[in-house]
Amino acid sequence: MEELILGRFANTVAVLSDQSINISSFVRSFSADQVNYNSWLANEVANSKMQWSRALIIGDCNSCLMYEMLNKYCDITWFDFLGLDEIAHRERNFYFNSNDIERNYANIKMSYTDFSDEESYDLIISTEDIKLTAVFGPTYALQVTKNFAKSENILAKNSNITNKMFTGLQNNKRMVIGYYF
Repeated sequence: MEELILGRFANTVAVLSDQSINISSFVRSFSADQVNYNSWLANEVANSKMQWSRALIIGDCNSCLMYEMLNKYCDITWFDFLGLDEIAHRERNFYFNSNDIERNYANIKMSYTDFSDEESYDLIISTEDIKLTAVFGPTYALQVTKNFAKSENILAKNSNITNKMFTGLQNNKRMVIGYYF
């Protein structure tokens, strides 16, 4: 992992610890598996050679590592993080604040099933085992556990992705990147 990201991780752990905040979920979000899967997703998104200005990240984890990996490999100017977990939103805020990172994101505390503004995004990423229906416009990068999708085709059908740019399997994760047309 890059020294910058490792330093930011350490800064955030120190700030959370100093304030007697439980750090276990934050530490797990930077585990070796998370580094591997987030890097894989960000690399494959970058390999598509497309450009995005707005990204929606779906899931109930802080996604700080995903943010860092996407910033490393892609040029995204704005991020929205959609999820119900208040702790994840709080951890993300601590991460940005404790490292003086310019805040180019918004927290949206809402379930994906209640969200209806997908068309305004260029890129939508989910690492959650959820069924979503792709809409015309955004590129989708979906990463799920093998238990959720027995093959890349089932994953694509579950998400209504008609044009697949990438499908792959790594350890216990399956991924598809594509869009609805």
